[in-house]
Amino acid sequence: MFLDFNLLLLAATLMHPPAAQTSIHVVNGVLGKPVNFVTNASLEGIVEAIDWDFQAETGPLLVLAELKNGEIKRANPEDRFRQRLEIINKTMLRIKDLEVEDGGEYTFRVKFPLGKLYIQKFQLNIFVFHTFLTDPVPQPQIHPEQVSQTLHACNVTLKCLASGKGRFSISWEAGNPLKGLEEGLDWYQLSSNGSDRKLRFWDYHRRKRLVV
Repeated sequence: MFLDFNLLLLAATLMHPPAAQTSIHVVNGVLGKPVNFVTNASLEGIVEAIDWDFQAETGPLLVLAELKNGEIKRANPEDRFRQRLEIINKTMLRIKDLEVEDGGEYTFRVKFPLGKLYIQKFQLNIFVFHTFLTDPVPQPQIHPEQVSQTLHACNVTLKCLASGKGRFSISWEAGNPLKGLEEGLDWYQLSSNGSDRKLRFWDYHRRKRLVV
């Protein structure tokens, strides 16, 4: 007795459906931004079932959407995603306003006749970018910290006193030229060290006390 080889192959297929083709795609999302899960599935021919589900690191499996009467419908529109989740053209899932808890594994599954399955998985990682806002710093106060005078020189140290929240830096910049002091001076020096500003003047020829 001889059996047709094609009949044997069909019987084996019915008893042991082919393994589902599964692929995993890593998707990086940003907190508060939207993200799209785009599948490579072809829905040509007869489709028996379609569904999307979500599995967080902890907690039960959550069915997001499934095929009903030829259309993809949300399994529970009142779940944690609510209006943030949208199904586009049956094969694309979009989540708006990402939250940290949205991170996890999303699975798209299509069931064809004879038990054939198409499965595609997405691993969503949520990244948080901090935006540092700069608060205005109150008007700083400048006070003479040290003043020393000799017959031929004068040293002055100015201290910048600033207040505000958090850490901030202090820098000095030159304002109006030292016109009155430049005339007749043999040498002068300006230097900065953090919140301190040092001024030094020498006048050996005129030999008179300098006042700043």
